[in-house]
Amino acid sequence: MEALKMQKMEEVSEASSKLGDAMERISTMTSQIEVLEKDLQITRAKNLEQKVELDCALKTHVEGARGKIQSLMDCIEEEANRYGALQKELDPQRTLSICTQTSDGSSQDHKLASLSSRDQEHCAVTHYSSSCFL
Repeated sequence: MEALKMQKMEEVSEASSKLGDAMERISTMTSQIEVLEKDLQITRAKNLEQKVELDCALKTHVEGARGKIQSLMDCIEEEANRYGALQKELDPQRTLSICTQTSDGSSQDHKLASLSSRDQEHCAVTHYSSSCFL
């Protein structure tokens, strides 16, 4: 019986030792899990921060691009208006150039050069037939 008792005590001691080792491993694993959870939380927070930063950067970039596009559109519109105004200015002068030819082929442009474009237009309408303006 004594031997059986000793054997049981050894088994209990061995089981106790194994239980202690298992408890230690559980404690170590729990600590590692806690560290990993903290790291995960930090990473998530950084990712959210970076996402917000990226969203802000993208928004700023898009707004900047829209501003540049609007600025270019404004410049194009200004140039188109300027071109239209210059075209209107040139049209009466072209008409005068065509219509100031006399029957002998000489030009009367030198007489009209000192007149303003409005006066030149008035002169052209008054002194030349309507067929010149077609």
